[in-house]
Amino acid sequence: MLKTLYSLFILIILLFFSSWSFSQVSYDSEEADKLLNEEKFQEAAELYKQLINENIYNGYLWSNYGYCLYKTGNYQMAIEMFNKAINIGYESSSNAYNIACCYSLLKDPLNAVKWIHITAKYKFNNIEKTVKEDKDFDNIRNDKIFQEEVLPSPEMLKDRILGWKTDLKFMKRRMEETHFNINRVISKQDWDIKFSKLEENIEALDDAQIFTELMKITASVGDGHTSIYSGQDGKFMLHYLPLQFFMFEDGLYVIQVSAEYKELAGKKIKKIGNTNTNDLLEKIKPVASLDNELALKWTGMFILTENDILYGLGITEKNNETEITTEDGNKVTVRSATEKENPIHSPPGRINWIKGWKTDPAPLYLKNRGEMYWYEYIPVNQMVYMQLNGIGNKPDEKLNEFALRVFRFIDTSEVKYFVLDIRFNGGGNNTLNKALVQEIIKSEKINKVGSFFTIIGRNTFSAAQCLANSLENETNVIFAGEPTGSKPNFVGESSMILLPYSGSQVNCSSRYWQSYFSDDLRQWIAPQLAVKYYYNDYYMGNDPAMNAVLKYISRK
Repeated sequence: MLKTLYSLFILIILLFFSSWSFSQVSYDSEEADKLLNEEKFQEAAELYKQLINENIYNGYLWSNYGYCLYKTGNYQMAIEMFNKAINIGYESSSNAYNIACCYSLLKDPLNAVKWIHITAKYKFNNIEKTVKEDKDFDNIRNDKIFQEEVLPSPEMLKDRILGWKTDLKFMKRRMEETHFNINRVISKQDWDIKFSKLEENIEALDDAQIFTELMKITASVGDGHTSIYSGQDGKFMLHYLPLQFFMFEDGLYVIQVSAEYKELAGKKIKKIGNTNTNDLLEKIKPVASLDNELALKWTGMFILTENDILYGLGITEKNNETEITTEDGNKVTVRSATEKENPIHSPPGRINWIKGWKTDPAPLYLKNRGEMYWYEYIPVNQMVYMQLNGIGNKPDEKLNEFALRVFRFIDTSEVKYFVLDIRFNGGGNNTLNKALVQEIIKSEKINKVGSFFTIIGRNTFSAAQCLANSLENETNVIFAGEPTGSKPNFVGESSMILLPYSGSQVNCSSRYWQSYFSDDLRQWIAPQLAVKYYYNDYYMGNDPAMNAVLKYISRK
């Protein structure tokens, strides 16, 4: 059973990386809320009942009243109250989940399962994991319909082929329930055919090939958030190559690599497996989840390190090693290993990797990539440079506190220019953008044309895209760099679906994020100061985006 938003607001913010909360709070319910938090549910219920008589339009009151009834064992009446909240449109997903819990406690598996499906349709995040851990469902865990439609028993998952088919069945139904509009890009007929064909062929495929086909399915939905990841402790885990690629204007290069393969650091790549680099992006495109074509140059770099997927696409012959051919014809066989996550995403795992640039220390824009946010004052330019690599809170300083500290410095120092760098920002908690945007808007020094610049790029995505949208709408920003890796209006959200056999997780986009008019069909935000990235600039520590900003300032 979930508590109300009042009681779990902080937890919800942590769970939903880029979600707004559609809450309505009653300012007359302070005493009732206090009793609820003190777990005096009977007394709280009486007060909520009185408040509802005075205000029948507030879903917050209906939901809290229902929760108090649930806690006192009055499940049937609690169901009525949760339904009232849903009919008003208040916290529909959590109230639907609470109804499912009540039916389970009433030992009514048919209605409990029905409401679990309704909960999924209301876009409840990670419902399988929540149900699995919730003792409210202990009454019905051994029920046949519960096992067939919600959580299979361990006995049902012992067989490999049957296990993968179970994953396929659960994935299809839950994605159809959870996605904003599963047939927005792919027709229902084509969608159904993809699943039926995979089910027919599943016995002839090994695990890596099956997972590759699942990636093709999630990519076919047509948005950058809908994707699949191997589980951290399931039956299938991806093999990752210990290197990192980047697609420059002049070709594909290895920009970081583990010490074991140091001869590849900084090398231009001619071929991966049996595929020339000129054909690689097109070859991996069927498994790439994208909002626009530029994002393939970012997302594709991760796919190129997923050995199982290279194997599943026929690029390599083995799923645990790949032959890399450099421009000078040298061939290196790189072995891969199963990891809980791609080491590219884990800065501590790359501490001893060999870098593909010449300068030491690293250039400004690369020196603190492992930090979520940081800033530096550049006296010679009277400029503050701030890099924001994720939209989240650090343990020792929240983003709003950091933004306040940065602009206090700006207000009290000789600062003429502010550069915000979000080119490496793949998103996070969208609700945290507001404080930073407000500080920029309030700053008379910064919020004027020619004083405020934001560097964007192929990895500016999700909540970072929303930040770019807000800056374009509400400030006098000048964008520099490359176009963003997402659209101003996009389908997104991190709604996780746990597959029972393989342990794989499907991220299913459940919301449409509209920052502009509905007919704004732009594929990206394009920079006013456009740049291109070449390997020699990277190697020498030059930053074309910052150079473009400095050139603009010098011409003023």
